[in-house]
Amino acid sequence: MNKIGFAMSMLLALIGVLLLSGGLLLQSVLPKLGRMAFSIGGGSYNPSDYDLGVAFYMQQVIAISCIVVGSILSRRFCKTDGDH
Repeated sequence: MNKIGFAMSMLLALIGVLLLSGGLLLQSVLPKLGRMAFSIGGGSYNPSDYDLGVAFYMQQVIAISCIVVGSILSRRFCKTDGDH
């Protein structure tokens, strides 16, 4: 078992999970913050101005890629040295 490779691949998967959860959290909170800002300052609120579905597409692709690659590499590094 390559402990350094296993730890780094698990770190890559963890970074992917953090990126994905942070992006999804921002996607759900930002429209609510926009609504609050317009209600305080006055003006018209348009929910489509705060729709981040397309803007975070690449970020979600990178996060999912990190999770998948990290999981595959951790499985590979977890195998014993004689199993190559």
